Amino acid sequence: PALIHVLTTKGKGYKPAEDDPGTFHGVGPFTIKTGKKITSGEKTVSYTEVFGNTLSQKFQPTD
Repeated sequence: PALIHVLTTKGKGYKPAEDDPGTFHGVGPFTIKTGKKITSGEKTVSYTEVFGNTLSQKFQPTD
């Protein structure tokens, strides 16, 4: 058996990702030329928020 461990660097070849790898680790929509995020202005509800709110409603104390 052989174990191969490869170290990689994220974002090689894309200057904004090389400069800020943390932001570009998991990225949403952005403008390719500038690397700036595209914001729609409309707030969406995340899965986590919906899940948490649903659990809170389901497990409210009853009298």
